[in-house]
Amino acid sequence: MRYTLTLALVLAAALPVQAGLIYTFSYTASSGTVQSFSFSMFSPTFIGPGTPPLSPFTITDRSTILPVTQALVGISTGIVLGSTFLPAGDGCFAFGSPDTELAQFHGCGAAMPNNGVSQAELVVDLSGGLPSSTGTFSNLIFDGIVILQPSLTEDPFYNCCNAGATGTLQLTIVQIPEPRSFGLLVLGICLIGTVLLAKHYSGG
Repeated sequence: MRYTLTLALVLAAALPVQAGLIYTFSYTASSGTVQSFSFSMFSPTFIGPGTPPLSPFTITDRSTILPVTQALVGISTGIVLGSTFLPAGDGCFAFGSPDTELAQFHGCGAAMPNNGVSQAELVVDLSGGLPSSTGTFSNLIFDGIVILQPSLTEDPFYNCCNAGATGTLQLTIVQIPEPRSFGLLVLGICLIGTVLLAKHYSGG
């Protein structure tokens, strides 16, 4: 009993220290040179306009691996993404490598200075506004590009611009449970198991 209780307390202590939401973006390539990738963002609440923290991820194009370290979130005021018009009120996420310039241009946007450094950017549209509920948001409109230096090779990846798509982008938002309630659940399961084992070995 003592060891089981100790195990339960250890499991409860190892649970997440903060409840919140995890946003996972997944790009699945069907053509082009940019490979499939996915990354996640944590937020204690649903993400609103601003510059949320981003755990760096990478985009791989040909043999070049590019770090993406910046994020910007906004609400479209009516912007053209490539040649696709994003209505006012749509939500927008922009991501970029360290030298990419993210700005609230008509809500959300990115630009790449020609500074001799390879860069990557991705702008994602959320129809109807920024998400306010958990779930999966599929077949998103997005526009991304990688510029490789010193050749100035441009490799786009997109689902927009009246030009078909190089792949699909999906956003999944899941809730992280409250650590205390989840920890109590684990503790309860362990204690119930202990009682059942005690009855089994006692013949009860």
